[in-house]
Amino acid sequence: MSDLSQPETAVETSLWRQMRRLMASIRITVFLMACSMVLVLAGTLAQAGAYGNSIDTVVTEVFRCWFAKIHIHTFVPDSFIESRTPESKAFLLKFFIPWLGGISIGLLFFLNLLAAHSLRWKVSARGGKLAAGLLVLGLSFGLGVLVVQGGLMDLIGRMLTSMAGIFGTQSTLDDSFWRVLDRLAQGLLIAGVVYLALRLLYGKAKAGVVMIHSSVLLLLLAELVTHLGAVESRMTLREGESAAYVDRSNRFELAIIEDLAAGQARSTVVPQKLLMGKSDIELPDLGLRLSPQMWFANSDLKSGATPGVDAGIGKELMILSLPENNGVSSITNAPAALVRFTAKDGSSLGLYAFSSLLYGNFIGRQYPDLYQELQCGERKFRLMLRSEREYLSDDKGQMSISLRDFHIERFMGSQDKMSYSSMIDIKMPGETVPEHAEIWMNHPLRRLGRTFYQSGFLSSEDGTILQVVKNGGWMIPYISCMIAALGMFIHFVSMLLKHLRRPGQGGQE
Repeated sequence: MSDLSQPETAVETSLWRQMRRLMASIRITVFLMACSMVLVLAGTLAQAGAYGNSIDTVVTEVFRCWFAKIHIHTFVPDSFIESRTPESKAFLLKFFIPWLGGISIGLLFFLNLLAAHSLRWKVSARGGKLAAGLLVLGLSFGLGVLVVQGGLMDLIGRMLTSMAGIFGTQSTLDDSFWRVLDRLAQGLLIAGVVYLALRLLYGKAKAGVVMIHSSVLLLLLAELVTHLGAVESRMTLREGESAAYVDRSNRFELAIIEDLAAGQARSTVVPQKLLMGKSDIELPDLGLRLSPQMWFANSDLKSGATPGVDAGIGKELMILSLPENNGVSSITNAPAALVRFTAKDGSSLGLYAFSSLLYGNFIGRQYPDLYQELQCGERKFRLMLRSEREYLSDDKGQMSISLRDFHIERFMGSQDKMSYSSMIDIKMPGETVPEHAEIWMNHPLRRLGRTFYQSGFLSSEDGTILQVVKNGGWMIPYISCMIAALGMFIHFVSMLLKHLRRPGQGGQE
């Protein structure tokens, strides 16, 4: 009878506590660790062998997904698969085990750690001390946002190099040592403010442990930010050329360009996602309908006609389907597509074959862009499958980069390359005078939230290839590591001092 008269809020509170205790269980932690180990093993093996997938496919379908498909053939030698009958081989290649994906494991880890944190480490501060702790914690959050957004970029590093100059050490922030030290110093600054906040909220004894757990939560957050916003691209330039866009490394688009009067052109792009589908693509402004027929994740070209193609360069070049490269080597996948074009009145304009190998930037400018022509009534279009373009712009306008000079240094008495660098001019949005800068190996340039690395050069040695990375959370791991390092140092020192203060320890009788 007493159970029936128990207040509803008490029942809800008891249920909530049980759920938190269940979620905070160490058994769940061990289970998730085991799942992640299997996932990492499966993802690694999925890139190996004749039936391996590209690294981009593995990242998308194994790690950055809610549920993964672990194919059984990843654990079987290729020779065993080849020796099976066609039916058994087809079964081995298709059979998979459903598994928790990287997103699911990361989210459950986050909830498990959060639940354990809320049960075992409770805020002890009250009144003014609680308000002060929350205020300092908010300050640390604001400081962290400022650092991640680049507000303190190079500030601490320049202070450190200036101090080094006082002692006679001639150093600049161009030295990679000082740049890394600058990032760690920024992280340590935030870690110190976090420690002050947690000491006010949790007390001196628990602040170090809470910092360690908080750093793990921050690392999980960093992976989420990377998953949602990280973009890898390339910029290819010859000496004297300028560009205001970068080419996405693993995404492609079909560009349809119509030349207008006075040297103007209008571009319409069809993204890769639509080209991989089977649905018709309507372009009413152009009076065209596109019907994707086939998508090749990796391909090559050879002389001869592509079967079924009745228009464009596909009548002279044959597209060969190839297995995806596993990403271990420097060889990249070269996608291709077969697309049928239809006019607004329903008349067929032909089946075209497109290959990324006809895009100059994709092949390191070995030859110029090779467009295909399409005529629909009185309108003429140029067609090309190219890397997806992302333009360098912000709310102030567009940024452009010009390559003024490209220089290669060789080892003395050898043709082997020792180093290479790009002298560039940067025209920022709203600025009239370009900024001069140099990019060379291990010395990147950061502008508009992107990092430009010296990646390679053209075979003619008169041009550069820059790797461009956009990752808004690139500073978060630095902050997380310094919070963990300071937390462990404080916790271990406090435990050591506590041990030494005990009677009979540390030399006391």
